[in-house]
Amino acid sequence: MVEAGSNFEVVMDKVQTVSSAIAKEMSLLSEFAERLGSTTRYSATQVGELQVELSKLGFKPDEINQMTEATLNLATTTDSKLAESASVAGGVLRAFQYDTIM
Repeated sequence: MVEAGSNFEVVMDKVQTVSSAIAKEMSLLSEFAERLGSTTRYSATQVGELQVELSKLGFKPDEINQMTEATLNLATTTDSKLAESASVAGGVLRAFQYDTIM
């Protein structure tokens, strides 16, 4: 259990570094990852890793929160890895010049 918490903190540090999220944004991202980690088949750490991938694609913290759950659903439905689903979802949104999933 300690290792899982430690891994989550490491991942959330990456989210903060890549997204340049401020403290309030990080609090929301962490809470959202923990909530989805307890209500989906993915762990909070996996959700955090998805948030890192979305950050790498240039999405802002509020955009990440708006699209994380839909991206998890995409990964589940298509039986894809989270990073692949983030890449597909982010690419489609950017191609159609949308900021986030409506």
